[in-house]
Amino acid sequence: MAIPRVQSSSFPASDAPVPLRGREPQRSPTQEHPVSHSTVLVMFVSTALLLSQPGLAGRKKEKASGAEFLRVPESARALVNPFDGKPDAIRAGQKLFQRHCASCHGKDARGRDDAPSLRSPAIWEAAPGALMWFMKNGDLKNGMPAWSKLPDQQLWQMVSFLKSLE
Repeated sequence: MAIPRVQSSSFPASDAPVPLRGREPQRSPTQEHPVSHSTVLVMFVSTALLLSQPGLAGRKKEKASGAEFLRVPESARALVNPFDGKPDAIRAGQKLFQRHCASCHGKDARGRDDAPSLRSPAIWEAAPGALMWFMKNGDLKNGMPAWSKLPDQQLWQMVSFLKSLE
């Protein structure tokens, strides 16, 4: 006995539920609570207003405190900057700073968002080798990326620039 074949044209073309008269189609669990555009807008504006309040948004760190350099090994502190005081190195360091650091620390190195000002006694008093080591290794948990892919020459040039800031 042959099994009767069902014509494919009698089924809907997609997997979407077919609405029955007087009934809404069933929704998937991800569609249970549709959110309107106005609800999304209200949520966005509310969040923006909350974050604009003092103390709720990320605060700008005023200056580097020096605590950042506590974990620098003594061998790194002892390193000497081969470009110390050289005007060409300071200019090159400034260009490198603008390219790699200004987006966080500001074009004038006075700090932005959560990145501290680099015009501080902590920077002036830090050993050049400590600055170089810190830039090379970073401090990811505090938002400072490691610049280990930059050649040492460029890191030393940036150290020269930082040491020239007042």
